[in-house]
Amino acid sequence: MNESSGPGSEGVDRRTVLRSALALGGTTIGGTIGVGTAGADGRRRRRDGAGTDDERVDTSRRDGTDDERVETSPRQAGETTSGFSGYYSTRGHFWWNTFLIQSGLEDGYSESDVDSVNVGSGLPTGDDKRAIIVVHGWQNTVAHSRERFGWVQEIVNDNRYIDPAVVGFSWPSDTDGHWYVGRNVAVANGPKLAAAIIDLRERGVEKVHLVGHSLGGLVALSALSPLHEQGGYVDSLHLLTAAVEAGAVSTDGAYGADIEAVRAAAGTGTSAQRTFNYYDPGDSVLRYGFEAAQWARAVGRVGCQGPKPAGYEDVEVSADSHYDVLRSRADGGILGTVIGRMIRVDPEFSSARFDDQFGFEFHSR
Repeated sequence: MNESSGPGSEGVDRRTVLRSALALGGTTIGGTIGVGTAGADGRRRRRDGAGTDDERVDTSRRDGTDDERVETSPRQAGETTSGFSGYYSTRGHFWWNTFLIQSGLEDGYSESDVDSVNVGSGLPTGDDKRAIIVVHGWQNTVAHSRERFGWVQEIVNDNRYIDPAVVGFSWPSDTDGHWYVGRNVAVANGPKLAAAIIDLRERGVEKVHLVGHSLGGLVALSALSPLHEQGGYVDSLHLLTAAVEAGAVSTDGAYGADIEAVRAAAGTGTSAQRTFNYYDPGDSVLRYGFEAAQWARAVGRVGCQGPKPAGYEDVEVSADSHYDVLRSRADGGILGTVIGRMIRVDPEFSSARFDDQFGFEFHSR
């Protein structure tokens, strides 16, 4: 099954597997915020909470001039930051119907607008501004996504050698447990993530390192084409146990050319590799959840299947579980390995080449 295909005749059985076994990248923390109850037509309705105004950035009408539309939109209930440097949000931008396996944009939103929550106030000052933008996986509520962003910030705070901003990308991945709707919404968030990256650049961030965990890896890959079309780029891309077909990242797959463009746009620098795929052969969530649903191997469990794009590297890792990937090695995660690759690509990211406490590594295992 390819990236855009639906469930097919065996879809009910596949959904049952996902619901009864494991939720990719998800938990049951809190309730959904920004998505309300179903209306008379069966669609899930957006519910905005009361709050202060925040920016909505829209690059859909960018033509090379400074005509970017910036609007104010109500910040949704509960969308505040703690510890990390703010985040972008598309919560409330989408409706979905799990019975018909359909989704789309709510009225008033474009394919590339995105809300920003305290992003500007949390960015570093001075020269050589850097940011890690983190995209969470499936079935994450607002509270759970903020927890994930906070884990990454803790690693940065605890390491005296690095000081990038940690910026989250919170998308409506809590699609009532429906996997195929979640995939569709993930792909639709690609242009919005591209808009967020462009906005970071315009705020003065010079180096952007993009991290996508689980289904967030599909969001990250879906952002590359619209990002490059608008002249934007990331300095490195990191797919962490990604819930994406293993063949999709090959040169024969849907995202192979986009991955090669990451290297071409950013330049080779000190490393020929710019895209890193961290795969865990022991990831049971991908094996029994994703692969049962998609009838295909996950790149986050087996690595790339097919010719590898230029600038791409598979990195074998081992985490305590699919849900701990964004933690430090001491807590069962792989984030030290990921930051090690960022330092390889961007040496000025750190004043030290190796810090054993955080498990920084520079070679595939």
